[in-house]
Amino acid sequence: MAIALKGTLDSNNIVEVVKRLVEDKATGLLLVSGESEAKVYFRDGEIIYAVSDEGIGAEVLPFLVRWVKGTFSFSPGIDAPGVNITESTTSLLEKLLFEASRWSELKEAQIFPRSLFSLREEVKEEVTLSPFHWRVVTQLKEGKRLEEVAEALNVDFFDLGCAVLELMARGLVERQKGDFEDDIVQEKELEQLKNVLKELVGPVGDIFWKEAVDWIAGEDGRVLRRDFPKLVDYLSQNISDQAKIREFQKK
Repeated sequence: MAIALKGTLDSNNIVEVVKRLVEDKATGLLLVSGESEAKVYFRDGEIIYAVSDEGIGAEVLPFLVRWVKGTFSFSPGIDAPGVNITESTTSLLEKLLFEASRWSELKEAQIFPRSLFSLREEVKEEVTLSPFHWRVVTQLKEGKRLEEVAEALNVDFFDLGCAVLELMARGLVERQKGDFEDDIVQEKELEQLKNVLKELVGPVGDIFWKEAVDWIAGEDGRVLRRDFPKLVDYLSQNISDQAKIREFQKK
């Protein structure tokens, strides 16, 4: 029987967690909390039931890979309320691995919600695009952040990101360099904040720091300036002495 597991999505590949539960022939409940909440039930290593705020059955599984922030926990010995997945677990794992590889491609190409993309000035040859790709191209004519495009088209960011990746490969769109650098807290500023924290709480500050940055940082690992106050507040909660809290926030 598998032991209880828990962790954060940003420091654990959820596919590896699922693979471990399958290999251990686990029976129990995997609870994943990301952009919403999902419950996945295992019986002797087989995925037999899944439900989330966004769907039921096998359609729940891809969302586990798409959530880049959140937590997971596995509680062994909990029986599923029924069976709503008939697809083989082997097939489900293959699909999860494919989704994970696509996410890696998006990150490698720096395709994030706040990335700014626009059409390339010169397209040397005629191209044929699907209706969805044309809708994306139309939105990018004047240059837009991808989160704005996803909202305008009412589509999942993953699907949009894959479309942008294909358009990049065909030489039709490009990311604008330095697209939102002014919105980002610089590394030297973060290092200064980390040093102040460690001055007040000691070496344990490294642990508090990693937890805080993992929680507040975006998909690209960078901290937006608008989130800097939340980072300071989060870190302050790990300081027990009120005088030190005031000193930390002042600095």
